Parts: sequence; structure tokens; C-alpha cells
Amino acid sequence: MLNSTHKQSLRSLGSLSERIDHEILSLLGVRREVTALIGVVKADSGLPIKNKKSETQILSRATKIAKKHGLDPKTISSIYQSVLKDAFFLQKGIKKTLDSLRTSSVKTPRKTTKRSRRR
Repeated sequence: MLNSTHKQSLRSLGSLSERIDHEILSLLGVRREVTALIGVVKADSGLPIKNKKSETQILSRATKIAKKHGLDPKTISSIYQSVLKDAFFLQKGIKKTLDSLRTSSVKTPRKTTKRSRRR
């Protein structure tokens, strides 16, 4: 049975955990915005969306940092693989949209003639 001190401790720790989750998700949102900008640059430069070398470096860096913080590298690798998968689909959508905009026929305004101005 929990006493009142333990209940208060659990509430406080739960609240702290929620704030940390908010910060983690906020940073993931910022990372996603940066990923979108990278996608625009890749699309403008004609670079492929998938870059295995970069992904390998990101996963290696993440697992190295995980170890320093006492986190399970396999778990962190799995999380980052999900982040990279999300980045791929985001950038793929950006490329598709930009390609579509580039290839769509842009209607140019017609020349105004004296007759069309009188109407």
C-alpha cells in the first residue's frame, strides 16, 4: 500500500516525465522541420532521397551517444530507424510535390488586345 509520501512522489515524477516527453516530441518536431528543408535542397539539387552512408552515420552516432547515457543501443537504433523512415517519406512527398509543380503547365496570361480591354 502506498503512503501519502509515495503517492506525492509518484505524481511529481509522473509530471516530470510528462514534461520530458513534451521536450522530446518538441525536438522531434524541430528535427522534422529541418528534414523537410533537407528534402527541398535534395529535390532542387537532384540528389536522391535515400542516402545509406548518411543513415549509417546517423545510426552510429545515435547508438554511440546512447551508450554514453546508459541507454540500450538496440532500442535507440530502432527509434532512429523510425525517425529515418519518417524522414524518407516526408522528403519523398516533398520531391513529388516539387516535381509536380515543375512539370505542371503554368498558364501564362494572354496578351491584352484593344478588343478585350473594351469589355
